[in-house]
Amino acid sequence: MYKSISLLLAILLIAGISFSQEKKVEKSFDGVKSIDLSTASGDCEIVKGNGNAVKVKLTYTYDDEDYEPKMDLRGSNLNLEEKFHANNTRGTSNWVLTVPDGLDIKFNTGSGDFILADLKGNVNYNSGSGDGDIRNFNGELKVNSGSGDFRFENVNGELKSNSGSGDHKITGSNVSAKANTGSGDVRVDDSKGGFKLNTGSGDVEAKSLTLIESGNFNTGSGDSEVQLNAALVEDISVNSGSGDALLDFNGNKIEGKIVMTCKKKGGDIKAPFDFDTEEEYEEGGQTYLKKSVTIGSKDIDIRVGTGTGTAEIRK
Repeated sequence: MYKSISLLLAILLIAGISFSQEKKVEKSFDGVKSIDLSTASGDCEIVKGNGNAVKVKLTYTYDDEDYEPKMDLRGSNLNLEEKFHANNTRGTSNWVLTVPDGLDIKFNTGSGDFILADLKGNVNYNSGSGDGDIRNFNGELKVNSGSGDFRFENVNGELKSNSGSGDHKITGSNVSAKANTGSGDVRVDDSKGGFKLNTGSGDVEAKSLTLIESGNFNTGSGDSEVQLNAALVEDISVNSGSGDALLDFNGNKIEGKIVMTCKKKGGDIKAPFDFDTEEEYEEGGQTYLKKSVTIGSKDIDIRVGTGTGTAEIRK
């Protein structure tokens, strides 16, 4: 009984100490046109505010002797950063920025995560290993992470996304998008625009896709699969180095200049139509098969290719 009470008191004491170590700084700034935020490992969340002021809320657990947050308004640029006065400090920091539309925002961090919601503007995020979650954004968005994952929902405008080994997922968006990862997956669902998606060894998958600009879907060793939600009006290329490459017209009309390729040894080509020409060619010491056909009158290039997988077009 006494041991249980003592243990409970110890837990409450530790919880009380942890709670008392959490500190907050809140400030408001007027006349801000751009924001530069730099953290070591601190996370950042940016949300839309009701007024024109920029409100900054910082919560941290670092020792004040070791950690110094700086908030400086220089003209119309708000500079936010973390200064450390000791090595190997322990603690956490979380920045919440409430901002109006139309700002230029840069967030650089070693390993912090990024959340952005309900905003218009120009945003640039760079992290060594953090994740990004962006929802309901309009404007120009550039994000980069060494090993983090990215999720985009209802993003409209221009998107450039890069990761060394993370996954990228785009949902319900209207974008001109370039997404690249070294070894993760790239997925698009229920979106329209122009897409250049690439991964070194993961899968590329796009479903319910409407292309109003050209599309390029490529993987080095995974599968590349595209399912259309509307007939093509621009060029498209679907490729895999050693996996399957599939273009599914999903009931939409097939029109364009179609070229399908695979390695003669180990590859295969499947299509629901006959080809006008079939030939072999040499590339990189390998023999490839190329089959071509023109269907309809649209001046659209359609290319589906693979090395040792199956290159396929479905109705």
